[in-house]
Amino acid sequence: MIRKIDVYGDRLRSRAHLLTPRLLQVASYINENREAVMEQTAMEIAAVLHTSDATVVRAIQALGFGGLRDLKQTLEQWFGPVVTSSEKMSTTVNTLTSDVDASIDFVL
Repeated sequence: MIRKIDVYGDRLRSRAHLLTPRLLQVASYINENREAVMEQTAMEIAAVLHTSDATVVRAIQALGFGGLRDLKQTLEQWFGPVVTSSEKMSTTVNTLTSDVDASIDFVL
């Protein structure tokens, strides 16, 4: 069995003691919400945490990533290919439009 390397988790564990409380809050949020972060912008993450997008970027950079894009590429390697919300919706709609009875059952 191939073991995935958790680059984000490893960096967080090794550098957490160097982060300010605010940067640690951002880094912990990312760690605990990795899937959601894959679809969020720095501004959206900042809004959730009541901080600035610059703080989000500083937290990401403090963990050794070039920025949010670099972080997302690393997380994508961890998760594998990610299906976006719009792709999920499109698949559901296509499935349901092909069978009216299944569509009714799904809604109910």
